Amino acid sequence: MKLTTKKGDYLFTLIKDKKVRKDDKTIVALGLIDETIVSLIETDSFSDIPYVKEIVETLSGIAAYVSGYKEAFDLSGILAKMEADIENYPDTFGFNYPFKQKDKIALSKARVQVRALERALVAINETEVFYLPFINRLSDFMYYLQIKM
Repeated sequence: MKLTTKKGDYLFTLIKDKKVRKDDKTIVALGLIDETIVSLIETDSFSDIPYVKEIVETLSGIAAYVSGYKEAFDLSGILAKMEADIENYPDTFGFNYPFKQKDKIALSKARVQVRALERALVAINETEVFYLPFINRLSDFMYYLQIKM
């Protein structure tokens, strides 16, 4: 496989044989999925994120779905894991500013990245989509991990 196709050198790129502008909402959402994955992997190097590989694989699957290369898939297992962890923690919601705590800052940045991704994914959908609850719960999960420390 060639590293470069030279089909996206200018204003347009391809998504499943469809030519779209690089500032298309779908391209923006796909870019934010990629940024979120990298953010989670980086965060995991500071703070051990439970089942981070499964989360990354799920985000990758969502990217494939958004691109048109994959059908909808079941997210109930990963949702159940995150929800079980979140629900086992006392109700302590409040804004948290983790000054001089690199591990908590990384989790906070990951949460903010997930929230940006959620807004981008909402922008490309006119109706509810199977993956939106996962994205919202992932943001909650990052917050939970931050305050749990």
